[in-house]
Amino acid sequence: MKRTLAAGLAFALCAACGGGQEGGLPPEPLRKLDEARAFEIILAAFQEMDVRAEQGRPLATQAAGNFDVDLAIPGKPVALEYLDDRDRSALSAALPSRRGDTLRIMAAADATSGAEVQVLIVEDRDYEYDPNPEQSGGGRAPTVLAIEGRLRRDVIDFLQYAKTEGLCD
Repeated sequence: MKRTLAAGLAFALCAACGGGQEGGLPPEPLRKLDEARAFEIILAAFQEMDVRAEQGRPLATQAAGNFDVDLAIPGKPVALEYLDDRDRSALSAALPSRRGDTLRIMAAADATSGAEVQVLIVEDRDYEYDPNPEQSGGGRAPTVLAIEGRLRRDVIDFLQYAKTEGLCD
């Protein structure tokens, strides 16, 4: 009797927790990498490449007008803009179209000197992750560690490109 009661109790607990059920709980929605965390990773990539960054250089585009870029290399024609919904709306007319997995680089002009600046476009929606891969069974979307690694690689690839092209030291 004790064994039957224990087995029944174990089955009831598993069923109540979703164990053994097909489907279980619906997966959590994908999350965008927190902007503050994204900038920690971006700044670490700049530091890893031995490149100094400054915030808020004013730039201009013909299609979208003036804006302050998030990060720029002082005295160099290289910058990075992290797009959230607000920025995407403001800059939509100037954004280059997507071409597969290639980095999106937008041409802009320094608002003071008029010199051309190459701006890496980093969109928040390109760095979404599965907040609970164990619950969703994995494979649905990248983990937060995979997304952080991809953001780091994208920034390093851009800085390598800028160095190769002689745009920065």
